[in-house]
Amino acid sequence: MIIIFSCSHNEIIPSDCEALKAQGIIDSFSYPFRPGSSEWKSLNSHTEMIAAVTVPEEELHSMCTQGLVYTCVYCPLFIDLFVCNHLRDCFLGLTGNVNSFGELITRSDAGSELFNYYRTYFDTTKSGSKALETQFKIYEFETFFGQHEFLITLNNYELNAVIREVYSKLKYKQRNNVTGMSINSSRYLLGNILYHNLKYEPLIDLIDRNDMIWFINDQMWLDDQPVDSIDYFTEKYLLEY
Repeated sequence: MIIIFSCSHNEIIPSDCEALKAQGIIDSFSYPFRPGSSEWKSLNSHTEMIAAVTVPEEELHSMCTQGLVYTCVYCPLFIDLFVCNHLRDCFLGLTGNVNSFGELITRSDAGSELFNYYRTYFDTTKSGSKALETQFKIYEFETFFGQHEFLITLNNYELNAVIREVYSKLKYKQRNNVTGMSINSSRYLLGNILYHNLKYEPLIDLIDRNDMIWFINDQMWLDDQPVDSIDYFTEKYLLEY
């Protein structure tokens, strides 16, 4: 069982994070408003929303990175990642305006804790009225995880582990006919790792030759065929390495 709660950090400091994990405790921030609630909707401006999700500084800096990941992922303003014309502008806006996101990019273990969260992520075959909502959350998280600030904290061994996991989830999505949006977020994450971090020449050639750098940087919607090729070159990389 995973327990998510807010607590005083007068007694809990980052050096105790492994002990908290062993107890199944996640020291995430408990937001005063939930997305979609009447209280949240009553806020009159984006400035008021930012104030509502601001974590007290003492609690923020003493929070374990695992708790910080949950704090960011469940932040009511996480959706702001997709309100700009350019994804990077949105991401930089989040990290500049919401202090939990700004703190996360300073943590040297941010990438590994995001990966730990990803490995226990949502069931992509979830059926019923929540199916599309679940798939959008996957899309959100993979896009967030694909940002440079997080991927550079991982070494090549860890990046290869991420690629194996993401590629496995991508094939799982395809077998279960989830939305193209959710499938493309896996390709976005894979493409960023192979292009920017591992510098895999065959994929770099594909991206540059087909003018697909906008997909890697901003996840623009392109014709299916070039985007599908990311699957092929990811499998080629895995077979080679």
